[in-house]
Amino acid sequence: MSLEVKIQAKAESVLASEAQFYGVTPTALVKAIIDKVAVGGLTRDVLQGVDVVSYQDRKRGTPHPSPKHTYQGQRMSLAAISKKTGIPLVTLRTRIYRDNWTEERAFSEPVREYRK
Repeated sequence: MSLEVKIQAKAESVLASEAQFYGVTPTALVKAIIDKVAVGGLTRDVLQGVDVVSYQDRKRGTPHPSPKHTYQGQRMSLAAISKKTGIPLVTLRTRIYRDNWTEERAFSEPVREYRK
């Protein structure tokens, strides 16, 4: 079997760096990884918790639409809301996705100041 796999630039950069560490080409490194994971029976362990189906139709260079949220009656991305509110994007994501805050609370509650 012969496969052609296209990877994102970030993954490509990581593989190139790791290949350099081992003194091999990125292709040789990928072959070693695939052999160790697939042939070694580790595929299910490595992919545990990964939404593999989402990779099925993913096309390189096709942006995934960011979820839209409502802020002041307008639908916009969290990045846009972050710019408008001054609340860091990572804080908004944490509040909504990890802490399960309502959008209204996440977008209106000020960021706590921490002492240094």
